[in-house]
Amino acid sequence: MTEQKVSFPPTDFSHTVLPVVNKTVFRMGVAGNYGIDSTDIKWAADQGANYWVWGRGFGKVTDGIKEVIKPDRENHVVAMLGWGYFGWQVRRSVENALRKRCNETRTIRTG
Repeated sequence: MTEQKVSFPPTDFSHTVLPVVNKTVFRMGVAGNYGIDSTDIKWAADQGANYWVWGRGFGKVTDGIKEVIKPDRENHVVAMLGWGYFGWQVRRSVENALRKRCNETRTIRTG
């Protein structure tokens, strides 16, 4: 994959800084629905994407996201979709998704 160098703070409109995690990301995130698969994730990463939206139902892209972020985790952000009417339901949804799809420990920030 092509290494993308982005200045901090961003000097153009294509990137922005996520304030809570203080990371520079491409403004257009890529979600794993609507028929894309792991090869599309790899292509998007080659084009500079580094903000990924993932949910339990996005199985076709899970391996692609893992492969793309593994060598350079600090330059990627994975946003998880979860649901719930109450805080404990959201937490349980995210924890179940992590248990099901992730093999290594991740830092979870909730806001």
